[in-house]
Amino acid sequence: MKEINILTSTDNNYVKHLFTQLRSIADNLTKKYDVNFWLFHYRIPKADIEELTAYSEFLGIKFHEVYVDDYEKYEMLNKGADNQFPIEVYFYFCAHRYLPETIERALYIDAGDIIFDGDIEEFYFSPFEGNFMIASIAISKRNELYNFDDLFDADCYRDIVREYINSGSLVLNLTLMRIFHIDLRFYENVIDLILENGVVYITGPNGELFYYTYDQGLLAAAFVGRIKFFDYEHFRLEKLHMPYNFRLYLIEHCKNQIKYSEDGTFPLPYTPRIIHFMRDKPWKTTVDTYRTFLPITRKYYDMFWKAESEARSWLREYRAGKSETI
Repeated sequence: MKEINILTSTDNNYVKHLFTQLRSIADNLTKKYDVNFWLFHYRIPKADIEELTAYSEFLGIKFHEVYVDDYEKYEMLNKGADNQFPIEVYFYFCAHRYLPETIERALYIDAGDIIFDGDIEEFYFSPFEGNFMIASIAISKRNELYNFDDLFDADCYRDIVREYINSGSLVLNLTLMRIFHIDLRFYENVIDLILENGVVYITGPNGELFYYTYDQGLLAAAFVGRIKFFDYEHFRLEKLHMPYNFRLYLIEHCKNQIKYSEDGTFPLPYTPRIIHFMRDKPWKTTVDTYRTFLPITRKYYDMFWKAESEARSWLREYRAGKSETI
């Protein structure tokens, strides 16, 4: 069988949602692929790692812990942002330095709020065509791709570092990153260039100056002009074309622009395969909010909760079994 490598990174706050994510991965991928799941971290308790390892084995997934011992060096990547998100959001920037050199590509997904609904072969194995990553169609003010020179145009720059790409789901070209010796110093140089340019993306409520939207803004600035957008040749930068980063928040945000039937359904020119619970996290969504969602959105929330229920059931039995042996 073909091999698929999936990686994520998180602190100890999102660990419980990784079980749901693993359940979803197993339901959709393990029958066809040998799946490796790589968890980058530095502060997840050993007991949680042991449970994730055991659950992955139960599901038929090969779980790999990647302890990032130089985690303090990632603090500098927040120089142009703030500390709203933990430094773990940047760990995948150097995934090629932690993973075995035999691994040429890997799918990065956000921890916890991504689930799967079907095969991802056409996305995962898509040719890189000389690019450092493959992303889904993004939000952009224009329909042409940006390049490095656009970083020096204020309007283009703000577009690039906002959500030119959404980092919830990316296929990383690990081989190319190794060839170019991409390291933390490279990203720091990009940040220095951004700060020297002096164009502020946005000013925060307390007067903070933001130069990029955390990992996705910095990543877009670092590799602008060398990012492949999936299906760009057919759909250009159509923001609702997102089969492999189906952002439910965006669907809900644009529902007044979408022509759907009386029952709330509408045809899509693609089948969503990687689902991203951006902003409205399932574990924070109230029943009243859920009721306002379109049927397609509710479908995926139901799918998430089903996977979570199955994961929790296994975890209760596993812990009960462990306590009986003590």
